[in-house]
Amino acid sequence: MPSVQQRKGFRSVRLLVDRQKGKIASLGLWETEADFQATIEWHQEQVIKFAGLFITSPVVGGYEVVVEV
Repeated sequence: MPSVQQRKGFRSVRLLVDRQKGKIASLGLWETEADFQATIEWHQEQVIKFAGLFITSPVVGGYEVVVEV
């Protein structure tokens, strides 16, 4: 986590786990769309480094935050 926290525009991240299904999901918030896109590129590099740990390739996508309380 420290490496992702050092990314430009990092705001927060949540790691979600479904232990019964053996799945994880993460939810990250970034200051700008550009910060998010740069992190996606960095993320793809990390996936290559740790490919042996995954059963399938991670799915990456993005959503726009429209409400934050």
